[in-house]
Amino acid sequence: QSRFWMQIVAQALGRPVILYGGSETGPAFGAARLARLALTGEDPGEVCTKPDVLAVLEPEPDLHADYRERFDDFRRLYTALKPEFRRGQAAAGPL
Repeated sequence: QSRFWMQIVAQALGRPVILYGGSETGPAFGAARLARLALTGEDPGEVCTKPDVLAVLEPEPDLHADYRERFDDFRRLYTALKPEFRRGQAAAGPL
């Protein structure tokens, strides 16, 4: 829901991120629509309409290059530390 964080996602992925209206209630509203379709047999095209587009956040190419480099670093570190994460989970036991 944070425009700031979604802009970071766009930079990191190097792809536009589309912000839709009603995203804060989207999952619950989607479940309600599915229930409505199951009960009424209405046309899905009429019930399941696309939400309004609030904004399209475009990545900045220079920033994407910076994020890409850091993401590659993260992947290398994560791969190297993955056995430690698993060991820590096993030591902690089930939740």
